[in-house]
Formats: sequence, C-alpha cells, structure tokens
Amino acid sequence: MVKLRAGLAFLCATAAVVVALGAGTLLREYRTGIAPGVSEPIPTAADEANSAGTVLGPAGALASPSPQPWAPADTPAVLGRIPAAGVIEFQDGSRWRYSGATGSLDALPIRPSSVPADGLDFAMNAGGDVAYVDGAHHLRLVTGAVERGLLPEAAIASVHWSADGRLLGLAVRSRPGASAGMGWGWWAADEFVILDPGSGASEIVYRAPDRTYLDVKSSPAVTRSFTETFAFATWSPDRRFVALWRVPEVSGSIDADGRQLLILDRLKKSAPIDLGTTLMWQDWLVWRAPHTLAYVFGASRFITEQKRVRLWSVEQGIRDVSASTESAIAPVWSSDGRLLFSYAPVGPYDPKPYFMGVGVGYRRLAVVDPISLARTELPAAPGFFQQAVFPSPRGDSRLELRQPLVDQTLPANGVPPRCELWYVTGDAAQPLVRLRSPCYAFYSHASLAGTVWNR
Repeated sequence: MVKLRAGLAFLCATAAVVVALGAGTLLREYRTGIAPGVSEPIPTAADEANSAGTVLGPAGALASPSPQPWAPADTPAVLGRIPAAGVIEFQDGSRWRYSGATGSLDALPIRPSSVPADGLDFAMNAGGDVAYVDGAHHLRLVTGAVERGLLPEAAIASVHWSADGRLLGLAVRSRPGASAGMGWGWWAADEFVILDPGSGASEIVYRAPDRTYLDVKSSPAVTRSFTETFAFATWSPDRRFVALWRVPEVSGSIDADGRQLLILDRLKKSAPIDLGTTLMWQDWLVWRAPHTLAYVFGASRFITEQKRVRLWSVEQGIRDVSASTESAIAPVWSSDGRLLFSYAPVGPYDPKPYFMGVGVGYRRLAVVDPISLARTELPAAPGFFQQAVFPSPRGDSRLELRQPLVDQTLPANGVPPRCELWYVTGDAAQPLVRLRSPCYAFYSHASLAGTVWNR
C-alpha cells in the first residue's frame, strides 16, 4: 500500500487556521473501515428503517444545521447520526472514525506500536508488515513478532510500500556532503531504491543529478557542486511506475508553489517522463488500475489559480480533462471507472467574494468519462461550495466536503466557517461531521484523500 505521511500543513497567519492535508495512505486496520477488535456489520435495510437516526431531507433544502462557527477547533464534531452512512474513516489532522449506527466519532492510532519513539518514518502494508527508519537512519522491517534490519550500510530517509505490499521504495542518501538527518530528512535523499524484502534484491531507479553554483562569498568566487534531491509521490497499482517530485534545491517556499513531477518506468528503464509542475500534494495523485494516473497540473500555492485535472498513461500520454479557464482539483476515481473532481472559475484569490461563493468561490463537482471525456455535473449544494467528493465503493452514494457560504464579506482577519462532511444519496443529503478548519483558507485545503468507507 502507499505510504502514510502526515502531509504538509500551513498556518494562516491572521487566524492560526490549520488545514491538515489528507494522508495518502492507511494502516492495515483502516482497509476494512472497522477498528481492530470492533465488530460492526453494515446496517441492513431493516436496521435503517427502525433506526432513530436523523431523517434525510431534500439535497437542496438543507443548510448548515447549526450556527456557523468562526473559529477553528481542536477536534471535529458530529452533526448527525445516519445509519445508512455506515462507517467512514477520514483524515482531519489526525485519523478519525465516524459510525453512522451510533453517531460516534473516535480518534484512531496512526503509529504502529512496533515503531519506536525515535523512529523517523514508517509505512505499513496491507499484510501488517511494518517498515520503519530508526533514529540512525537504518531500515528495519517488522513481520509478525520478528524484526530485522535491511540494507545495513544505507542511510534511509523514507520508506514507501508498493500498493500490493510486496516491494519497498526507499529514499536513500548515498553520497557524502549532506546529512540525511536534517529536519526534513526525505529532502536529503539522492537515490530512490526499490527493495524486495523477500529476496533481498534491490535496484536503483533514480539518481538525483549534480548541479553547480557560483559561490560569490568566496574570494575569489569559486564554482561549487551539490546534489539535487527529490520527494516521493506515488506508486502505480501494478508496480511498474514510480512518481517522484524533482527538488533541485531545498526551499519550503519554492515547494509550496509546486515541483516537477517525474514518472519512472521500471519496465523500460527509459528517461523520466515529465508531467509538468504540480503541487506536492499526494492526495491529488490518484491511479486507476493498472497504471492510469489522474493528477492536478499547475503551479502556484493559491487554489484559485489555474489548476487542470489531467490523465496520464504510458499508452495514451497526457490528456486534459478540465478546461483552461477552471481551477480543477481533488480528482477521485469511482468504482465504475469515472473520474470526479471539484472545479471553479480561475482568478486571483480574494476572500471577500470567495467565501460568499461568488466568482472563484463558485466551486462545483464534475464527473468525466475517461475514454470519451464526456462531462456531467453533480447537483449543486445551495448555501455551500463543494470542495471535494468521495464516491462509495457500491456507487449508490457519495461523501462531499462542503464549505458553508457567508452572506456578507468576511471582516478583516476573519476566519471562514469550518468545513463539513456530508452524506449524499439520490436527492437527499445530510451533514455528518464538522471538521476542525475551513475547506480552504489562504493556500491550505481540506481533503478526502485516504478516506475508507464500508459503503
């Protein structure tokens, strides 16, 4: 499975609003949507008919069910008990589990007990095997009750299981001159290595290039060299492709405006395929088996500026799905192979009209056939803009992240209302959870990436 990472978070300077980006990966217990030791079957039709849960109303008739809070919170809050919604696990700073049957919301552990306190990075596959980087940047593998070291001579920055849990992708620091123990350890890596823990076989699939610069602080000025680094992005489901972001120089500010996304073909071992500049958000990279990638193309940290949803596959190359006049974000695949995403008109970010749902704040949801590129729209949500969508595996319902609109411009340094998670089926919709922060503020965004749903 894909790697668990806390994700980037940005503090809104005027309001200390934190919007935690969705973690792109899940621990084994999250695969089922049921926490370990808990038995909660999917409610039957009879259960739902006899439930005392909230009755669903028309989709367009509901507004925010309580006064819009104007300050972020430490934890999300339950808005409704909806048995038909089942069990939903989602990311909102931490990992949370909502039960429609009980209307409860519980925090879930995200760090396996086998990872020590000084562990720098970790990942768990669907079989429960835990790979982690210890405090000395050594790779450790825990399988059941057995723990062993792998590649003892390598300095590891981060670990990333393939989707099937058979291979490990490793960001490795192989060259002297820079420490892999810097604050953002994965920045220091210069090689991406794929390891088969079973056989011990490994291969280098990417080596960051060397660069030079003129050191004008020396007298006389002298040309010096340094090695680029990279950031892991994602594996394809069939393990043929690995995506990395190229990081020519270490800069959090430059990172915030996007980096070059590269695709590495393990089969052909050809030169990296350049998909252009994208924001370094794993939650906007989604695969359809065996290896069709939907991603958001476009630089700039501001969500209102041009972002285009694109498809890439080795067979068909790059295809645009959204229009150049749109800011299209948050792609997700449905179980029937269609692509859904959120979109709004392109324009400069201005919080005054944005949170009133006007202009660049008029954000809706679209559905696209990846073959014909025929496009349809999902129903609008009066009183809200729609930040993201997550279709149920059964295809009969969906989750939406909705931002309550304000009826007047925000005051100076005002904080917009908090984002809400809604359950939508047919022509009915119901709020489930109010998140800790707004769906979007400045250049931070909420996400449904990493959601697991037993529907």
